[in-house]
Amino acid sequence: MAEQEKTPVFMKDSLIEIVGEDAMKREFPPQLLVRKKSEKILAKLMGECAECHKRKEKSKMVSITARTKRGGKTNAFAYMCKPCFVKWCKEHGVNVPQLEGLEDK
Repeated sequence: MAEQEKTPVFMKDSLIEIVGEDAMKREFPPQLLVRKKSEKILAKLMGECAECHKRKEKSKMVSITARTKRGGKTNAFAYMCKPCFVKWCKEHGVNVPQLEGLEDK
């Protein structure tokens, strides 16, 4: 029936014992093959630089963190892109730490 209607079929592993490995179908609809992030996920992954206000992925920015109490958990409250962070450190006489895996742009 699914083949006649050209509907993709994906069978879970738990069916292997019932139908056998050879009869298993693992067809994905084209819509599921596209790896697109939802707006909600993008909102969580993106951040705004506290200096230049450009939006970038948080993972490619320097996170500015603080603790609310001594020994407490650190929380990120702001992000800076690498060029702004380096510039800020130099302007304030702070040694620039080695930043691995961050973009310059």
